[in-house]
Amino acid sequence: MEPYVKVSFRMLSFIALHAILFFFNCANRTLVTENESSPFQKEILEYALSDEFPRNGTYRYYWAPTANDTIHLGTTKNIDYLGTRLSTVRENRGTHCVGISWQVCMKILQDWSKRFSGGDAILNLSVADMKKFIDRWFIKLEAQDSVTTLAPPQEKGAVYALTSYNLGDEIPFDEAQAGDFVQFWRKDNTGHSCIFLNWILDHEGNIIGLRYWGSQPQTNGIGTDTELFDPYPDSDMSKRLLVKSRFYAGRLAPKPGAN
Repeated sequence: MEPYVKVSFRMLSFIALHAILFFFNCANRTLVTENESSPFQKEILEYALSDEFPRNGTYRYYWAPTANDTIHLGTTKNIDYLGTRLSTVRENRGTHCVGISWQVCMKILQDWSKRFSGGDAILNLSVADMKKFIDRWFIKLEAQDSVTTLAPPQEKGAVYALTSYNLGDEIPFDEAQAGDFVQFWRKDNTGHSCIFLNWILDHEGNIIGLRYWGSQPQTNGIGTDTELFDPYPDSDMSKRLLVKSRFYAGRLAPKPGAN
């Protein structure tokens, strides 16, 4: 889902400039520290940005669709659910975007389930339910050859998974907040799953890009990265720009009793 990207010095300069503008002129739209209506965002950020996920290449980027690798789902640790192993870590410690974002989601949901019900079942989801949840989050990786034919709701990935199992809500584009799960697509039809950190704004306050956390080639695995939306003036990576209409944000919000 996330092929290697060679970012030019010119592009990095544009990104750095706008990141500086964002932090100094738009501080009100930085990371959330507390949100009573969405209490999971803080937990998501604390876990994702913790020492458990070193950003030094320890967990390098490794992409293997599930058609070829049905055991490893791009996670840094083994993931079990109701006594069933869902993901086994490979010896190469490889991670990828959908795997690492799903791992964060599972950690927060399993912790919440123990606090809420004292059990391991998340909203009474069976192992079979969870496997379908994974398929939707991962956008059925075995079908990568037909990725260009994807359309909503399938192409919403994490957002589709969360909303279809009453585990979260889809969030309007300009209401995305730090700690939300994101699935986006570029003009060249490549996609990415990640955790939203903040918008990048121009000098007039318009959204021109975003900063996010995930696993991608550009950061040699787990790290934070920045990408820009189409159109962006003077960009020498026009085909890699993001399509606003194919940007989806979802907020973790389990709904007990809804299933």
